[in-house]
Amino acid sequence: MMKLPPEVERMNQRLRDTFGIDTITGEPIWRISWAANEIEKRHTEFKDYTSSGIYIRTAKETRDVPKYPWWENMFILERLVLVPESNQQELLGKKTSYECLWPFHDSKENPLPPNYEVCEMVIYQVYKAQYGPKSNKLTKFKHLDIYGANSEEELLLKRLRIEKLKNEMFGDETPWHGDSVDASGSTILMPKNYTKES
Repeated sequence: MMKLPPEVERMNQRLRDTFGIDTITGEPIWRISWAANEIEKRHTEFKDYTSSGIYIRTAKETRDVPKYPWWENMFILERLVLVPESNQQELLGKKTSYECLWPFHDSKENPLPPNYEVCEMVIYQVYKAQYGPKSNKLTKFKHLDIYGANSEEELLLKRLRIEKLKNEMFGDETPWHGDSVDASGSTILMPKNYTKES
């Protein structure tokens, strides 16, 4: 199990201070984790195979399994969520679970270091979609809201900051761009080779 570096621990403390904890479990709502550290107990049907792929057996039992086997060597941003009743038996009655909302990697899935501003951008988009663009939950994100700009200069600075974050989140090689913004303030993603028909 990898110990989180001090700078990631500091980011986690900042996430906890800014976005709070679950009042029942005392766990932070948001956290950055090392994906390979995340193991969960599951009670379900497992199919066992030899290393060469020959089927051995099927067993219904409880096992510790890696939660994110496809993202073993990278940091991820997780959110604490309620486990649906239909899944609680498989998770041995667990009522909450951390789920990945953002893996820190580039467009080729090469790991990237975690970044607090990227976390803020992801959380902002999640809350905006969940609660609506006029929600009080979004007051923490005034610095990301381009419509909250009071001058052309402030608008330009916010746009540059958001562009920098987009490059950190997606890299320059993404096949998408999001220069268009709809009436609610949401970015519209389009393929880079898109041309508007007249």
